[in-house]
Amino acid sequence: MLPTVSEESIRSLGAAAPTIQARLIEKGRNYSIADINEALAYWLELTIEELCDEAVYHCAEGDRSNVVNRAGFETALKTIDRRIAREAQAAQMRRDSEAIALEVIF
Repeated sequence: MLPTVSEESIRSLGAAAPTIQARLIEKGRNYSIADINEALAYWLELTIEELCDEAVYHCAEGDRSNVVNRAGFETALKTIDRRIAREAQAAQMRRDSEAIALEVIF
């Protein structure tokens, strides 16, 4: 299951819409907030796709120095590594406890 976009991130996009609208109006381009939100959602989807391509190439295969927010990606992986290690340790402790319990019984 993929994580969802946080409510805070969605609010940030919504909060940006009026600012974007004002700047576009200054340039003679008049869009409703709904239209800008639609454009932001589409832009975000395309950006996520591009970031995934970046992650595959730069973080996994190619020149890691060029990836967008490489440090954030690697921090996320380290967090996951720690969680996996904790889960493995907890599972081992459960197995050890069960083995001790069986030894006591027999």
